[in-house]
Amino acid sequence: MQKINPKELEILDILWNKAVPMTSKDILEADSNLVMSTIQSTLKKLLKKELVVVDGITYSGTVLTRTYVPTVSQEEFVLKQYEGLKVKNLVSLLLGGTDKQEVKKEISEIEKLIKDKKKEL
Repeated sequence: MQKINPKELEILDILWNKAVPMTSKDILEADSNLVMSTIQSTLKKLLKKELVVVDGITYSGTVLTRTYVPTVSQEEFVLKQYEGLKVKNLVSLLLGGTDKQEVKKEISEIEKLIKDKKKEL
């Protein structure tokens, strides 16, 4: 998977969090720190990288505009970013937090996932 820049990730995050097709105007309304020209150029890059697709065309006032959706889920994207990383190293990285209660909870959840996976095999 191609590397993406912070603006591309920011727009993908908005699309993932809303979970509905969005226009560039919708994205701007979701994050007023963005600029329309930046949103539009970033969407073009994401289209080229096949991380978003045009879902449809709708009216925005009296103007036709495209709606966009991500082509991969946030979970799939994160997994692809860490392909090739050893599971042991990834788990170690994920459990490196300082909040002991949260780390204990995450360990329990990982143990349950491993137990469930063993049953499937």
